[in-house]
Amino acid sequence: MTIQDFLIEAIKFSSMTDREESVTIAYSKTFEWIFSDKPNPVFQRWQSQNSLSGWLQNGEHHEGIYWIRGKAGSGKSTLMRFVMHHAQTMSLLRSWAWNEQLIIAGFYFWISGTLEQGSQMGLIRRPLSTFRPAFGTNPGLELHELTRRDMLHFTQDHLHGDPLISQVPTKDEEAASNLIKRIVTAADGVFLWVVLVVQSLLRRGNYQGIWQIHEYLGQHPTDLDDLFTYFLFDSASNNQTLIASRLFQLIQAR
Repeated sequence: MTIQDFLIEAIKFSSMTDREESVTIAYSKTFEWIFSDKPNPVFQRWQSQNSLSGWLQNGEHHEGIYWIRGKAGSGKSTLMRFVMHHAQTMSLLRSWAWNEQLIIAGFYFWISGTLEQGSQMGLIRRPLSTFRPAFGTNPGLELHELTRRDMLHFTQDHLHGDPLISQVPTKDEEAASNLIKRIVTAADGVFLWVVLVVQSLLRRGNYQGIWQIHEYLGQHPTDLDDLFTYFLFDSASNNQTLIASRLFQLIQAR
């Protein structure tokens, strides 16, 4: 036990849980489909060939890695945190392990994090371009192809639940109903884009009509990098730009 404790302490590092703890917790009722066995046309192909539940409880028939992939900002890290801490994950793995001791290990690589978070400290690292030939034949899913319903739910809850937005006068019911669909369609599978744009729409406020919300929505770039630029510079006042400049200078000096 002394040697075991020594080895565990030797491989620990201070930032090993920073990435997991900083990952956003899944919004209510999102990602529940990952464990569902109910037939659904949207998930039909994935459920029949790449079911995560089936992979977790039938390890002898599904060897190798289950590869969850998706566009930047599509919610991969949030989904992984959801799966790692979900009771259903443990239940399915226990049915696979039978009477054997079950050990769960998790590590969140983060290319933008510290050296340890993006290096060989936990697992063997490959360049991103090698992932597809290495894992392309493994069971898995393309996350950005499966989250449209989750994004619709998130957008509807936040816009309809906001007291100011709900009071915006509208003479065009079709424009009102199409607003949520337009936001999700423009996101093209990138959940982070939906979150940022919905927050931006709510902050703007003081809309004279639904047409003005559509107009303001159209000012947001659909590319995630361009959206960050828009928030930092294009839509910022002179005072906000000055504050941002000073913050960047302080960070650079530090």
